[in-house]
Amino acid sequence: MIDELLTFSDKQEIKADSTSDNIIYLGNREIAFGNPVYLDITVAETISGIDSLKVSVLTSDKEDMSSPVELASSSVAVADLKQGTKIPLAFFPSGNKGYAQLKYTLDNPTEANGKISAFLTDGVQQSFHN
Repeated sequence: MIDELLTFSDKQEIKADSTSDNIIYLGNREIAFGNPVYLDITVAETISGIDSLKVSVLTSDKEDMSSPVELASSSVAVADLKQGTKIPLAFFPSGNKGYAQLKYTLDNPTEANGKISAFLTDGVQQSFHN
């Protein structure tokens, strides 16, 4: 089960550089301490029309994310952005300032398209059923 309050993107279209549809409030505590908080970022629909996709984890002490700090990022070549692919950022990184959002940066976009889903969870999502 996926908690709507912990969802960054739900089949969000990837057509240009953008941030996740949702900002998540994590409180003023370090959530990376203790048990890991899994960050599941999955290609929901094959992404094409770019050379690569960079996904960055941003945090800010402001709800409007006006002063974001990048905590971690991962880049994936377009050949590996097939439906079902997991972006290699398995855990929420340390450094939480209260609010979190993802940033999607497209390298050399021409006619970019595809979709991505991303959320925080307490367990690894390993399979799905049709």
